[in-house]
Amino acid sequence: MCCMLMLPRVFKGNKLERVLESAPLLIKTFAFRAKIGLNSTEKHWRNMTEVIAPQGKICSIVEMQEPVDLTALQQKSVTFVWEWMFTRAFYQTSDMIEQHHLLNELGKLVDAGKIRTTLSERLEPITAANLRQAHKKVEMGRMMGKIVLEHFPA
Repeated sequence: MCCMLMLPRVFKGNKLERVLESAPLLIKTFAFRAKIGLNSTEKHWRNMTEVIAPQGKICSIVEMQEPVDLTALQQKSVTFVWEWMFTRAFYQTSDMIEQHHLLNELGKLVDAGKIRTTLSERLEPITAANLRQAHKKVEMGRMMGKIVLEHFPA
């Protein structure tokens, strides 16, 4: 699984770009102004700190198992941030409605075929055996995309 997601600037002038521009989710491919750690941030930390542009942003969406050296960001004035999709709801922030707007816009882009989901496999029905199978695949650390367990047995 890749630890960095890089998306082209396809949303120019779009409301989603304006929302994501202020969040650490929109990734610029040309200048490497931003990086997002999708798995094992600490394992890829050195590479991320080397390729990130001065005054760039590194975002992680996963917890770290070991500490990282934040001083590696100092000379480039790089920002490190965490992103957790439930922060607004969990802390009932004043901008909670933005999550609603963002997800609605994202849904429209998925429906229009402009963004694809990360779904790579479906397992059915939802059973203990299928749950173990899905968990084993994820634990191996080589999986690309997401596994969906669906449909309870009748």
